[in-house]
Amino acid sequence: MLGTVSSWRWWKWEARVEAATPSGKVLNKLTSLMSKDIDLKDTGIVVFGSAPLEFASLLHVKSADIDITPDQFLEHLRNRVREWKLDVGDPFVQVLPPTVFKAGKNYLLRACGLKLNEIEIIIPHPIDIVFGKLHRMEEKDYTAINELVETFGRPTFDDLHHYMIENADIFEASSETIDKLVTNIEVLWVYLGGQPLEIRTKYLESSLRETAKLFNEGNEALSEAQAFARTHLK
Repeated sequence: MLGTVSSWRWWKWEARVEAATPSGKVLNKLTSLMSKDIDLKDTGIVVFGSAPLEFASLLHVKSADIDITPDQFLEHLRNRVREWKLDVGDPFVQVLPPTVFKAGKNYLLRACGLKLNEIEIIIPHPIDIVFGKLHRMEEKDYTAINELVETFGRPTFDDLHHYMIENADIFEASSETIDKLVTNIEVLWVYLGGQPLEIRTKYLESSLRETAKLFNEGNEALSEAQAFARTHLK
């Protein structure tokens, strides 16, 4: 079980589910029903997307859906959500495979958690939620990130810099959406106050060099991420 409070670069994040929020109400109902299912009562879930920004940080962000990934019994939970009619409504529940959340692979190191109706809920840190959104960035995602900045003053462009250094694998994990990811990072970087830059030509290579100093170059996952980035980001 993760701790109820986590921190990344002095950005504190606390796990809570505010029942008065729309997504909090649905999540409470979902976990209550899961706790009565013989298989799902011991199944934990990761909740990502905009919903945690609503029910955990109380931002003025109304999430249309609640994206969840279970640690087991994905299809069983998906079927149960349909039976419980939680796949419709406002917000509705989407049961998704873990590959959909495209934050850094070590996001659990920054996440926090709690138990709701005896079901373990893992809530990623906002910086991971932000990077999970940067692969698509619809209007609602800009709204959510803007709310974060106005409320917490985070993320900053310095946060983006350190996150990319610490999580070079995001470029590996996003092979299908690499161009959009890089473009969205560049746009967000300027929005947060950074000088215009081209990640492909100026930022990524220096990031990878710095990453190599911070981490073991023999790390297989890191080496694969570096090789992918050097191949595709020219």
